[in-house]
Amino acid sequence: MMTNESKISEWELHDDEDIISSDLYRIYEEHGILRLLNTIKNREIDLDWEMVWSVLVYIQESKQYHKGWLVYKLEEVKAPLEVWQQLALYLEYQLGWAYYRFIEMESGDSSKHNDKAKTKSKSPDKPSKPRSKK
Repeated sequence: MMTNESKISEWELHDDEDIISSDLYRIYEEHGILRLLNTIKNREIDLDWEMVWSVLVYIQESKQYHKGWLVYKLEEVKAPLEVWQQLALYLEYQLGWAYYRFIEMESGDSSKHNDKAKTKSKSPDKPSKPRSKK
């Protein structure tokens, strides 16, 4: 019996020359990562998601960013499920994780991962209580 997970194959990353000569990478080089992400998010150009994936991985690896950086970038650009599946393969996670993160992003719940520190912060007016010793 074949599962859905066995049907997903890893995209081959574009070679460096193709990435560097792409419109996406040119935007990144000329205007920076924020402009690139906005261009992708707003679908300002025709997107080949395999190239988007290749460019983001290229940036992540060339800058020696942690692989988790890609999670936040895919959330920012509202990437389709296929790209999340590629990330799951890249991170060696189960494909169910990709589906979960995609649904979470679509429903707007992904902020709970990013805002944990905000929920723990205390008001500057109130002094923090010392932890009780057990």
